[in-house]
Amino acid sequence: MKFTENNEIKSISKVINFLAGAFTPRNLLILALAAQIIFFIIFAVLNKATWLRGDNNLYETPAWNLASGNGLTINRNEWEDPYLTELYYKAHPEKNGSDFIPAATFPGGYSYFLAMIYTFAGRSHLAAIIANLALLCATVWLMYSIARRAFGDKVEFYFTMCLVLIFPLWAFWATIIITDTLHLFLLTLFAFAFFVDKPSFRRVLISGIILGLATVVRPYALLIPIALLIGNWMFRCRTFNLKNTLTLTIICSAFLGGWVLNNYYQFEKPIITSKGLGDGLWLSTQKDIFSDHNTWEEMNKRMAQLGITDFHRYHENQILLEDAIRRIKERPFRDALVTVTSMPRLWISTGGTETSVTGKIVLILVFSPLFVLMLVGGFLKRKSQNPIFVGTIVITAYFTLVFAHLNTEGRYIIPARFFSFLLISVALACFLRRYAPRLFSNNANAVK
Repeated sequence: MKFTENNEIKSISKVINFLAGAFTPRNLLILALAAQIIFFIIFAVLNKATWLRGDNNLYETPAWNLASGNGLTINRNEWEDPYLTELYYKAHPEKNGSDFIPAATFPGGYSYFLAMIYTFAGRSHLAAIIANLALLCATVWLMYSIARRAFGDKVEFYFTMCLVLIFPLWAFWATIIITDTLHLFLLTLFAFAFFVDKPSFRRVLISGIILGLATVVRPYALLIPIALLIGNWMFRCRTFNLKNTLTLTIICSAFLGGWVLNNYYQFEKPIITSKGLGDGLWLSTQKDIFSDHNTWEEMNKRMAQLGITDFHRYHENQILLEDAIRRIKERPFRDALVTVTSMPRLWISTGGTETSVTGKIVLILVFSPLFVLMLVGGFLKRKSQNPIFVGTIVITAYFTLVFAHLNTEGRYIIPARFFSFLLISVALACFLRRYAPRLFSNNANAVK
């Protein structure tokens, strides 16, 4: 790419042209990969003690049990849901007293992936996060490919890749044994397979299989085809027509249905996850209009008042669900207002409960303009019929609507961050062309 040089902006143009020559698309991909690997190493070293944290053992232990020949199970001496144990013994009397109970607290997709790693590497947490790093590098290449197909050699591509290069949170979550990196990879791979080229029936089938795998990792992906069908109605994008989205829905339902049927065999009860939506919905009722819950210590105290000792257990999660529904019914308008104000907070990260006030201010100053630019980019592309941009708008809107009422923890929209970067780049390029038009020439070599 080459920018116009004139007397007024000659020095600026020289700098830009130098950078443009140095940072070719291929070089940007290499830099983005290198940056994510460096971020990963830093976080892996700093967080070595917490590669496995919180409730992630409910993914990790079943994976190891599967790799060691005990099936996708959880050891009763490590963790137990008495309700599931009772159902399992009742359905399989011959297993009465077994120390291994089938794992159904979370979907099994990530545990199956992790079991493949453990089969070859043993129960190595280092191998698990290195596998995440491999997935992350593959994801960055997919992002690069999607951005190239969306923008070609335009300046929007360079903005997108610069955002990918400097965004550290993908690498942070890759250093933790959790579903986020696998789900990010599968969702980006789905977008590459389904959005980039005009989908043949074979491509739709492949896309459906990819999204079906994402559904078994995180079940909310099941509704993405329906969201795309709505996008077809709103944007007149033929790629997302009824035939294609119905095919995707059937394949996704088959994957998730297989998991549910397996659980029905184990417990004689159709279970997607034994830990339902109760805790997420209940937490949403604890939010204030302009702030979220303070600390987990405070939330645990409030749960204890309801008799909750472990919300991962089926019956205790149901108690939280019932209490959440009661609260919503008592304050429907306030709850609706909280949901609306939660939407920007999903995208405007403020760190964790241990983040200092200064840190929170810095994060707000960084992410607030990005959120505004994402909205502007979506507005600018509102009339587009390009599947990449329609799909981008649909996915960012879908993640916002799904998680605004469940949780404002920023990691839940991590898989959609790249799509927001595409829209942010559209807005940045629009402002650049409008307020610095002389940086661009009208010749064939210019970035347009």
